[in-house]
Amino acid sequence: MTELGQQGAGDWIQVERDSFPTGHARRGWTVPVGHQRLTVTERPTLLGKDTADVSYVESVTTNRNGAAMGANHDSVYRAALLVKSDAGWRVVHVRDAVREARAP
Repeated sequence: MTELGQQGAGDWIQVERDSFPTGHARRGWTVPVGHQRLTVTERPTLLGKDTADVSYVESVTTNRNGAAMGANHDSVYRAALLVKSDAGWRVVHVRDAVREARAP
């Protein structure tokens, strides 16, 4: 194992969950790959006094494990319907959005 591989090996966490229907234990490994990043892609659109629509991208800001696993290529494009309340804006509905190619 390379030195970098040995350094990263300590990040892996053994996981054991409920058993399969056969009775065998579910076992595996998990590793943190970074943290979630939300980016609003355009100005929210007001739909009323207390309702707005916003498009955003969910992506991963990777650590060394995430970069090695290609997690920086995993992005999800979404849109959300927001409603304003006394506590601030609240998401009431999320839907998948299509990434549109921008013309030069």
